[in-house]
Amino acid sequence: MPKCFFCDHNNPEGMQECQECGAELQHPEQTAQPSIPDPQPEQESAADPFEEELLQHLRAGRKIAAVKVYRQQTAVGLKEAVDAVEALARKHNLKTIKTGCSTSAAVLAMFVAMGLWWILS
Repeated sequence: MPKCFFCDHNNPEGMQECQECGAELQHPEQTAQPSIPDPQPEQESAADPFEEELLQHLRAGRKIAAVKVYRQQTAVGLKEAVDAVEALARKHNLKTIKTGCSTSAAVLAMFVAMGLWWILS
């Protein structure tokens, strides 16, 4: 029964993502990642400095910076870091900007349109 390293939820065998928080589950053949402890409400000021740094980036709208810090501290891949940062944001009810192919395609289309306008004018 894989246990989520973010929320400690016990998930059924064969699950790839946590049913509770949506974080990618680590399987025994994968390297262990450090867990981010869930601070108790009365210990909010004594939160883990690593988690607090990630939360500061997320609150300021700097998701990419949070992912970069997470990768530097844990030496995990990009997908795992993004999943972990998004799970942390969900855990603290923070909204994150979704990035990906659709955003890149929109930016590329804008530059192509500007280039065509410049050529034709």
